[in-house]
Amino acid sequence: MVLEAEDSTFTLTTRIEVDDDSLAATMLPSGAFVVLDTALDDALEAEGWARDLVRLVQDERKAAGLHVGDRIRLELRVPEDKGAWTGAHLDLIKREVGCVDASVIAAPGAKEPTAAVEKVTEKAAETRRGLIGTRT
Repeated sequence: MVLEAEDSTFTLTTRIEVDDDSLAATMLPSGAFVVLDTALDDALEAEGWARDLVRLVQDERKAAGLHVGDRIRLELRVPEDKGAWTGAHLDLIKREVGCVDASVIAAPGAKEPTAAVEKVTEKAAETRRGLIGTRT
C-alpha cells in the first residue's frame, strides 16, 4: 500500500512492484496479492518436454485410429540433446499413452521428435506385463 500526501489530500493506492523478471505479481480484488516465480529450471523444462511428447504420441494414436484402451508399442526419435530428458520421463510418457513397450532413439541431427506407434494385441500386452502363466 502506498499513502501519498499532496496539498492536504491523501491518496491510498495498492501497487505491487517487482524488480525481478522471473516474478509475476498481481493484486486481487480482496486486497490479497499473488506472486508467481516464472523461472524455468532444467527439471521443469524436462517435464514440459515429456508432456509435449505425450501430446505427439496421442496425435499419432489418433491418426492410427486407435482407441483409448488400445495398448501400444512406441518408438520415439528425439534430438540427441533431449535423449536424457526423454529417458528420465519415459515412465510418465508410457503411463499417459497406454504403452507396454517403448524405445528411445537419440538421433544426432534430429531437429524435432517423431513417434511411431503400433497396436499390441491383448495377449502380447499381458505377456509384457508378466501376467501369462501367473494366473490361478
